[in-house]
Amino acid sequence: MERWHERWEVIAAIVCSALILLIVGIEYQCDCLTSRYPLAYSTILGLASGVIGTVVVFWFQRSHRIKELKRRYLPLAGAYKRVDIGQDNTKDLDDIRSRNIDLPVELIYDGGNAFRVKASYWRDLNCKVEAHIEFVESNKMIATGRYRYATGEAFVNPPHFGIYTVYRFQEDDGKLLVLYQQVFPRKTDNNPDANRGWEIWQRAGILREG
Repeated sequence: MERWHERWEVIAAIVCSALILLIVGIEYQCDCLTSRYPLAYSTILGLASGVIGTVVVFWFQRSHRIKELKRRYLPLAGAYKRVDIGQDNTKDLDDIRSRNIDLPVELIYDGGNAFRVKASYWRDLNCKVEAHIEFVESNKMIATGRYRYATGEAFVNPPHFGIYTVYRFQEDDGKLLVLYQQVFPRKTDNNPDANRGWEIWQRAGILREG
């Protein structure tokens, strides 16, 4: 999850605040710093105040960005169903469709422009796929990322993984077009070059934030 502050910023703000309180406290007690070291007094206070001001600006900017990204992407999170599927260079799709249609897909918002995906495949084999995708900020309509099989004996040894490219149909639409491409293993038996195609995910439930 994206944070609105960094550890070094918090430490810097605390140290500079403590320094300002210390110097002002000493000055209040003895009135000796401004009379003896006026330049050093004003320089230290100025630098410490500047650091605090800069850190606060960073926090406001980052907080605003997080709110904007959350407003834009959180509505996409939730439960989906795979309502259609196709595979390139495959003529008979009846078996692929019957084993994958209406299986659940879940998008979990991870903050920023990132999501985790949990998807079920191959109804009779009970396979589960996990993925991490991120939307491209320049257009906000396309996300890319890697998927891998988490369960399913035939797909986890050796581990099968590939690439998702996710397209939003409309900004206010709960439907996603997903292109997939197997990356590994690169063996003829697995027909990796033909093992690419498309899916349509249709919204089926409520929002969920990671």
